[in-house]
Amino acid sequence: MTALRLGAHLVLSIFGSGYVHAAYLPLTLFVIGYIPIVWRSHFVAVYRARGKIPQAAMILTIGTAMEIAGAVVGAKLDGLVGLSRALLSVRIIEGLMTVPAVIRASLVHGSRGKLPADLITRP
Repeated sequence: MTALRLGAHLVLSIFGSGYVHAAYLPLTLFVIGYIPIVWRSHFVAVYRARGKIPQAAMILTIGTAMEIAGAVVGAKLDGLVGLSRALLSVRIIEGLMTVPAVIRASLVHGSRGKLPADLITRP
């Protein structure tokens, strides 16, 4: 992410200076918007491990619908910049919806939070 953010001017300049001007902010917002996707991916893993796929699917379906609606509204209001701002906003909301479960799963104590001994010793 950092390399893409720092090298954005260089990469975008391949397509011309006008492209750099038009796409630098949206690319930056897309890069920042990747962070909540990491939480969402971990959320899926946590719910899968707990056998709660239907609940995860419901939450992620709501998030996906919000992404589509946000993309359409943002693009209509302000083009590419509006699209990227809307997606960033929705992804932050999705992150806020999914991160509590990930944090709770990472704070599990006792025997439930430990790996089975045979799993640890397997090559």
